[in-house]
Amino acid sequence: MDRLRRIDVRVLICYNKYVIKEIFTRDEGNPILKPADWPYRVNSVFNPGAVEFNGETFLLVRVEDMKGFSHLAVAKSRDGRQDWRIDTEHLLCPDENIGEERFGLEDSRVVWLPERNEYAITYVSFSRG
Repeated sequence: MDRLRRIDVRVLICYNKYVIKEIFTRDEGNPILKPADWPYRVNSVFNPGAVEFNGETFLLVRVEDMKGFSHLAVAKSRDGRQDWRIDTEHLLCPDENIGEERFGLEDSRVVWLPERNEYAITYVSFSRG
């Protein structure tokens, strides 16, 4: 069964400004993806959902366009650290007919559902509220 892959990030649990425990270690190559890596012009790339599938790392990345609207795109790597291949097409875009998605899609997650033998994708949509 494929498992979710954890992306290395240094995360510290802090209490009253004292470090209690280090949970992850930041990869020396961070950030592993930058706007300049994209095959089309983007403003920024953010916190992806991640999964390891068939020996590759797949990231479902929040991508902000030059107008400030976000969509979700796929990036793939054999080692999950370098040599990323980024799809030229968006995987998921906001639906103009759905008011809740008016300003974009954010914070994707990819979860394996063993009882269904498939992955589920979740995301947050952004609107006026």
